[in-house]
Amino acid sequence: MNNHFFHKTLIKPISTEKSVDALENYKNFAFKVNIKANKKQIRKVVETFFNVSVKKVRTMIIKGDKTKFKQIPGKKSDWKKAFICLKKGSEINLSSFK
Repeated sequence: MNNHFFHKTLIKPISTEKSVDALENYKNFAFKVNIKANKKQIRKVVETFFNVSVKKVRTMIIKGDKTKFKQIPGKKSDWKKAFICLKKGSEINLSSFK
């Protein structure tokens, strides 16, 4: 699996209040992922790149907000969020993510 496929699947880690709480309490890591990526692809990329064992992957599609720019209606893009639960003893170092 090449680095290009990895960067097309995992876009960036999410660091919101909810995701930091999930990380501290349940060891769930949140990532913004490609909207076309499925759970098997996400699992494979995380296991390969970070060298960890994944217990569970949960995904959700976040609908884009309606916006206006100079009275012209528009819409932000939809995006996908993935929560990755790791098995005990596994840890992801997010500093290696770029």
